[in-house]
Amino acid sequence: MELHEIRYVLAVGAARNFTRAAERCNVTQPALTRAIQKIEAELGGPLFSRERGKVRLTELGRLLLPHFEEVMLRTRAAQYAAARFLRLDGAPLRVGVMCTVGPMRFAGLLGRFREEHPGVEMTLTEGVPARLSAALLEGELDLAIMAMADGFDDALRAEPLYTEHLGVACAASHPFAGRNQVAMREMDGQSYLQRINCEYRDRVRETLEACGVRIERSYRSEREDWSRPWSPAAWACASRRSTR
Repeated sequence: MELHEIRYVLAVGAARNFTRAAERCNVTQPALTRAIQKIEAELGGPLFSRERGKVRLTELGRLLLPHFEEVMLRTRAAQYAAARFLRLDGAPLRVGVMCTVGPMRFAGLLGRFREEHPGVEMTLTEGVPARLSAALLEGELDLAIMAMADGFDDALRAEPLYTEHLGVACAASHPFAGRNQVAMREMDGQSYLQRINCEYRDRVRETLEACGVRIERSYRSEREDWSRPWSPAAWACASRRSTR
């Protein structure tokens, strides 16, 4: 049976008249009658009795009418939910954010997105790129803002958002302060403040080892703002990264 056939049954059940039911459904009476006869044949019994010009529900009709009403209610609910989603009214959006994307940079993006799409309900999840990539592939996230030193999985579509330089950060009292550039060899013996789960940690180590440079890891933390007071120097790979 099809939805329009169920709608015809409900219309006859409400009107108790085939002609009026056909008018309400905007179909001809013969078409409505054939549709109901088809359902009755599929169910194996009559839904309506026709006696002396009056239409009444049979026992089978009274039994099944609530089920038909529930089908139509669920159908309308599904149509309403789909319409809301397509016009971004209450549509959910699950976004992953790389740990090193600062909230101040991201806040402006969120504000503009909210103004342009006020009906979208956004959920933010912070994580390292490997974890965010896995969540994307598993369908747990809709999109993620992150960078990966070795590129992205072929199953993911990446779009560049911005590029930025990574370089040396140090205290104002450090000899490097005020300089425009620092040679890689000058990093030998410097203190290194390591952020746990740093996306570019392995790339930094490989770059330093290739130059014969050894640095001293003096402090580790998941948060960069906790690392700053602990040492006069910090190190990050002097290259460009693209966040997508």
